[in-house]
Amino acid sequence: MIKAIFFDLDGTLVDTHQANYLAYNKAINEYGFDITYEEFKKSIGHQANTFLPWFAPGLKPEEYRHIAELKAEFYKETIKESVANSRLISHLQFLRENHKIVLVTTAKRKNAEAVLRHHKLMESFDLIITAEDVTNSKPSPECYELALRRCKIKAHEALAFEDSQPGIDAAEAAGIPVIAIKDF
Repeated sequence: MIKAIFFDLDGTLVDTHQANYLAYNKAINEYGFDITYEEFKKSIGHQANTFLPWFAPGLKPEEYRHIAELKAEFYKETIKESVANSRLISHLQFLRENHKIVLVTTAKRKNAEAVLRHHKLMESFDLIITAEDVTNSKPSPECYELALRRCKIKAHEALAFEDSQPGIDAAEAAGIPVIAIKDF
């Protein structure tokens, strides 16, 4: 019996790819780099500390941290470009009656909460797991294992909704069945 439903945020519940792209590109422009949206799509499902060196090679660690800080500031402007997955959100609201609803995201808590507030989803979750809660991000199963422990359930008692391959790999490595969201 399924007791908890785990949802990824970016690309699953809300398409934030364009908003993230615009904010990151503006941030790396400050360092003389520019990326296309097609190039940026390669970063989907990965943490900034993994992909920023792909797009702005040769910078110092503090410069990558500064880019991430700038991105967070610019994201306040670009978040309006995000699009909610209304069908999945309706399903989420229906499932809330009989299941724990958990957000499991690689996003930083501040960014995840900004997206949730913007789309009026903040109160939809019983538990929120973000990048700050784990040492290793997806595709590591650590975030899903933490969610299982906090919900006090076994993997076969959960179901995950994911869009990216790293997210799918993370849920499957934790033993959780996955529904892949490939397109809204």
